[in-house]
Amino acid sequence: MTLDRPFILYLFGVFLIYCSSIGVYTLVSSLNVDEGLGTWSLALAYATSLVAATLSPVIGHIFGCKKLLVIAEVGWLLFILGNAYTSYFTVLPGGFFLGLAEAWGWTAMPILNTYFAEKRAGPQNKEKLIRYYTGYYYAIIQGSAIVGNGISFAVLYIDRTLAGRHNTTNATERTIDYSICGANDCQIANITNANMEQYEPSYPATRYILIATFSVLTLIGLFVHILYLPTDASWNIAGREQVATNSPPETRNVDAIQLVQVPPTDETNRDDEELESFIESSVPMVGVEALHCENLQKQVKLTTVFLTTLKATLKISFKPKHLLVVLLPIYNGMTISYCLGELTRAYSSCMLGVDKVGVCVMLYAFADCVFSLIAGKLGGKLGRNLPYVIAFIIDISLYIFTLHWEVDVGNAQLVYVIFLMFGCSDGLWQTLITAMYGEYFPKEQKLAFNLWNVVANVGFLIQYSISTALCVRSKIIIQITLLCVAVCAYGVSQVIYYPEELAQNRRKVKDVVNNVTGRLTS
Repeated sequence: MTLDRPFILYLFGVFLIYCSSIGVYTLVSSLNVDEGLGTWSLALAYATSLVAATLSPVIGHIFGCKKLLVIAEVGWLLFILGNAYTSYFTVLPGGFFLGLAEAWGWTAMPILNTYFAEKRAGPQNKEKLIRYYTGYYYAIIQGSAIVGNGISFAVLYIDRTLAGRHNTTNATERTIDYSICGANDCQIANITNANMEQYEPSYPATRYILIATFSVLTLIGLFVHILYLPTDASWNIAGREQVATNSPPETRNVDAIQLVQVPPTDETNRDDEELESFIESSVPMVGVEALHCENLQKQVKLTTVFLTTLKATLKISFKPKHLLVVLLPIYNGMTISYCLGELTRAYSSCMLGVDKVGVCVMLYAFADCVFSLIAGKLGGKLGRNLPYVIAFIIDISLYIFTLHWEVDVGNAQLVYVIFLMFGCSDGLWQTLITAMYGEYFPKEQKLAFNLWNVVANVGFLIQYSISTALCVRSKIIIQITLLCVAVCAYGVSQVIYYPEELAQNRRKVKDVVNNVTGRLTS
């Protein structure tokens, strides 16, 4: 099936903007390592995102999808420009604008995906086309993450190459103090300043070139959307059938979750009818007063939907079943932020140089994408428990290895393997935790996905908030502890609420093991 031109232009703009924002995002903690400004800005971003997401339904209704996306893209542009120079007055405001962009941009884009699909679809194939268009959208997101980090690698690699040619001391002979890297990284100011060459480009102009490149790409994508995005994409607060349940692996910040479908209840309907009746009887429907009445009705409905959604989400969040699994999405959010904030700084930049961050994140994104597909097929055949065990083993092994790893020149390249393996485990965690929320709460799926996204963002916020306060070694111990407790609590939920599913998964795994063993011995 050929894609229509407006949708292609929309995807082109998304590709340019996301490859630029993720290219800068993965470098923030390294470029702004001084006083931990980079990680503080990301903590501010996720705190802002959590607050701004609650306003998404109201803001979206006021401005519409196109304007909301354009506003978000301006926020991404300001985030990129804020990282052109390290200072409190540039990096922290950039983090604030990133939070707004993440909250509102990821709200508008899934609705536009559905709009394009519904506009082309007939009554018989609407759902099929929605999945079809959404698949292209997420393929573009994954591809743009790889391209964005590829651009940052190319620019920074040229910087290091030129520096090596012009310096009297060859760059490959530069002494690197590995004792302050990895688990021993504590972001101590005097130590960081003494090794700043590992975290920053060799030439100051390189940073400006990198930021200018990403800014130009973002501007092109922004103008494409301003010129070609449709203005008739409606904002349906009551909920689209399209729900953003699959967030990009690099950011996990899809706040389109606020567009949940709240099942209308008799109580809600009665409230709406009473409010409308009160407004109609209190205000004469003439001229300007009639317009004021209409606006007041809209405000009342927005407030009703917002409060109803919030109340229903809080009700799910405190259910015992949810309390037993809530640590899994928190762990997942903390792990992704650990990989993109701590690993990129303490391992990639410190051991290999800032120019290698792009390569490491590309490996992470590639493995994440592949194992997301594997998780879907493996989970469908054997259930989620076996993939959970595999992801658990991968993560625990990586944490123990990095905790006791004695780095030297001969084994520093293992950083690439660490990124690759963390991408593998995240592909399993991310895919199956998202699906688990829908399966644990089948009658409240959209609200459950809403809750999943909020809880995952809390994980991001926690990790970035403690970044400058603790050494990486302490963070690894926290990750191990949280993972063990989360998996044990999940196991309890399986025993209590899904004993039949647990037994069924065991039989499936046993059958597979027997089949494999039989083939090997025959």
